[in-house]
Amino acid sequence: MTRWLRRIAPLGLLLLAACHRGQDSAGPQIVHAGTPTAGVTGHAVDYRCEEDKTLRITFVGDRAVVDTGYDRYSLRATGPGEDTYLQDGHADSEIHLEADGSKAHLTLKDGVAFKNCVAQS
Repeated sequence: MTRWLRRIAPLGLLLLAACHRGQDSAGPQIVHAGTPTAGVTGHAVDYRCEEDKTLRITFVGDRAVVDTGYDRYSLRATGPGEDTYLQDGHADSEIHLEADGSKAHLTLKDGVAFKNCVAQS
């Protein structure tokens, strides 16, 4: 019984963590690079920006998952068919993305900006 419990308990904790992770929260959804992001599928576009910065944006429905190389942000479009993405779609968002398939501009809460980003083929 003890062996079985030792083997199954970690799986139970992982399942609980996965369930909790799937809930929307009021704050930004930030996943550090290198962390698996299960379920992130969609149309990915690589951008090259000023100051040799790069971005990868994966468009998934009304969401955009932005990978800056050191952090990932999950943002929501401000409306159907819009090219503006914010944290949870709120106007007072600390992270602001303007993006389409060819150009992008990302501003982070600490003032860091990815400017004049152009899609790479």
